[in-house]
Amino acid sequence: MSSQTRKKLFTVFSILAVVLIGIFFYYQIRDQDRIHQQKDEKERVKNNITTYVTAERSDYRYRALGGISDLQISVTNNSDYLLENVKVKVTYIKFDGGIWQDKYVDFNSIDPHSKMTLKIPDTDRGVKVEYQIASIKSDALNLN
Repeated sequence: MSSQTRKKLFTVFSILAVVLIGIFFYYQIRDQDRIHQQKDEKERVKNNITTYVTAERSDYRYRALGGISDLQISVTNNSDYLLENVKVKVTYIKFDGGIWQDKYVDFNSIDPHSKMTLKIPDTDRGVKVEYQIASIKSDALNLN
């Protein structure tokens, strides 16, 4: 093999090596950017979880002397992450406006972008119901 041919082969392989190294670093940097974006997105969702996870109640019936029936509570997960547990505090209000009882209802394994509804057992007291999310647990978001 002549010296001229070796120089040409060396040049071709050198250019090829530089191109391959450049492609490798491009994908490394792109993957690192994607990982940082995912971490930033997780942190944003975690810090604003109450805008992604909401609770609502159905209409219900109550008796004038007290008693709540046909109550359902729903939790909606509008995040991209699994929620292992959402605890909803249900407060039963007496006719005079005082609190009769607080009950906690656990919603387990709520998939991303889904809604879970649970029927709440009927009670023999209370004429009004209030509710609020008491806690949210998500391993993906480091919420305990």
